[in-house]
Amino acid sequence: MSASLRFEMPSKLRITALAIMAIGLVLGIASFVMYGDTPTRVWAAFLLNNFYFLALGIAGAVIMAIGYVAHAGWNIVQKRIMEAMAVYMPIGIIGMLVVGVLGMPYLYEWSHADIVAGDSVLQAKEWFLNKGMYFGLTIFALLVWTGLQFILRKHSIAEDNEGGTKRFWKSYKTSATFMVLWAFSFCAAVFLWIMSLEPHWYSTIFAVYVFASVLVLGFTFINMASIYLNGRGVFPWFNTNHMHDTSKFMFAFSIFWGYIFVSQLLLIWYANIPEETPYYLLRWGRTKEGFNIAWLWYLNIVLNFVTPFLVFMTRESKRQVKVVMLVAFIMIIAKWIDFYLLIMPSSVKFANHMEHMTEAAHHTHLGFGVPEIGFFMFFAGLFIYVVGTALSKANIIPKNHPYIIESIQHHI
Repeated sequence: MSASLRFEMPSKLRITALAIMAIGLVLGIASFVMYGDTPTRVWAAFLLNNFYFLALGIAGAVIMAIGYVAHAGWNIVQKRIMEAMAVYMPIGIIGMLVVGVLGMPYLYEWSHADIVAGDSVLQAKEWFLNKGMYFGLTIFALLVWTGLQFILRKHSIAEDNEGGTKRFWKSYKTSATFMVLWAFSFCAAVFLWIMSLEPHWYSTIFAVYVFASVLVLGFTFINMASIYLNGRGVFPWFNTNHMHDTSKFMFAFSIFWGYIFVSQLLLIWYANIPEETPYYLLRWGRTKEGFNIAWLWYLNIVLNFVTPFLVFMTRESKRQVKVVMLVAFIMIIAKWIDFYLLIMPSSVKFANHMEHMTEAAHHTHLGFGVPEIGFFMFFAGLFIYVVGTALSKANIIPKNHPYIIESIQHHI
């Protein structure tokens, strides 16, 4: 390990991240002014982009914990990238609390007592769809998820100074605890944060669908960050074999995402019952509130499944930096579109329903403009700044991890 073990965030990257964040913040504030009478779209854009980058933070934590539990050795050189991603997680969860405190009335139908009182379906779900459950689960995530990740980070940094296996086994136990607590609470949180935007609709595999997207997004960013650091000469331990295996996970979980996507669609299409089909009819423009975004729904399939499936099918494609970066860039966009389709149509549908009830003069439109661009820029700049800063706070690789030599010598 002749290269420096420390990474200093380049000043250009830091300034760029802060500039993007500042521009995004200005655009976000401007969105509230522009859509002051009908702020649902603005809050939906806030929720969309906050959850997108929260998913990246969650992915770093989960992939790292899975590695400990599975005794994976091949990707240990990338572990500090996962830790840095996980550092962002509490910020994203706080963002969900902001949504709950300020944006809930504009997004969640079940938050209106008068609507629930006249709806038997919402009354049956009121034990779960309520403000107390939303804030309780979100605060649980903030305390437990981030608390356990703080412990993992603490053990990891201490291991650099102490050596031995004491910290490894503590991290192993902490990771096992995290996986159990996170798995159940993540399902419930996703039901509340995202699926309850359409409280009459339900899917038993919705959380699995989102989980697949989280993992694809996570492995994609880990690959991009590793290639970036290697290209700057500060990450020489990352080689083609690591990139190949990380790309294989991008490939594998894209296929898994496609499997869940089709499974959910076919089950709902085959049953053809009114509690389930409106979810797809809305996105295909076949309901009275339908939006002309069927093309985006099909593009979602092409980008999230067809593209990585066809490109990453061969061995050589996963070992070429330009090809991997191209697919990674496509997947970054694709997952944003995927989350857009989960959140935006449902939110705008609810907004228009409320405006119709109150006979408002304004009408909320689905689109891609200042709110979506502004909040994406804000959270993107914030994420890059937080991750870059976290990477500079510790050695770029965990030098005393029991499997570090195996990882450096990884070959396939």
